[in-house]
Amino acid sequence: MGRLAARGSIELPASVQFVSVAALFVREFCARCQEEAIREDILFNLELIASELCTNIAVHAYRDREPGAMRVDIRVGEGRVELAFTDRGRRFDPASVPEPDFQGMAVGGRGLYIVRQSASRMEYSSRDGANTLRVEVDL
Repeated sequence: MGRLAARGSIELPASVQFVSVAALFVREFCARCQEEAIREDILFNLELIASELCTNIAVHAYRDREPGAMRVDIRVGEGRVELAFTDRGRRFDPASVPEPDFQGMAVGGRGLYIVRQSASRMEYSSRDGANTLRVEVDL
């Protein structure tokens, strides 16, 4: 994932109360970005990706642990947006989650499926206690 022009980041408590703050930050940063003109449908997808992944961090990463933080980094340029979601909670590789079975499925459990459908690429890493999921969206 190469060098991109515009960069921004936000670190918030990993709580469902702050998910909308993170999602709105992503949307507004990308909407105001001078390096790329980003269409409304892509802004919607970026906000949705941020909402889904920050919700996952808030609900799952620190379960049965001390509450922690979540960080969202954004890079925009070269025809794409790269989002990186980082936490120091429980290790979780989204590649291990199968696609949902939509027959008789209860509400919930579709977030990673939505992200996979909206993203061009996803890459997970865990290093020195930090879990990072990088998501790229081509413009």
